[in-house]
Amino acid sequence: MSLPNFIYFFRFGRSTALYASWLMMLIVVGEYTTGKITDGLWLANNYGKTFSTVDWSKFDEFEDEEEDEEEEDDDEDDDE
Repeated sequence: MSLPNFIYFFRFGRSTALYASWLMMLIVVGEYTTGKITDGLWLANNYGKTFSTVDWSKFDEFEDEEEDEEEEDDDEDDDE
């Protein structure tokens, strides 16, 4: 028995259940890794275009000023 076959047999091939367990574990780890890499590349390519990466401070100032003016106008109308 050569060394690679010996290592394979004692690591993975002693039983069908052990082989299936290794296979499932590698599939899950592979899927997780591919998903993280894909999400990272997609986010890097679309940075600033998604809801979570937009700089909302640009929009908050304008909306706050507009809301304050509307509230002041409403308060003046109520006093009369």
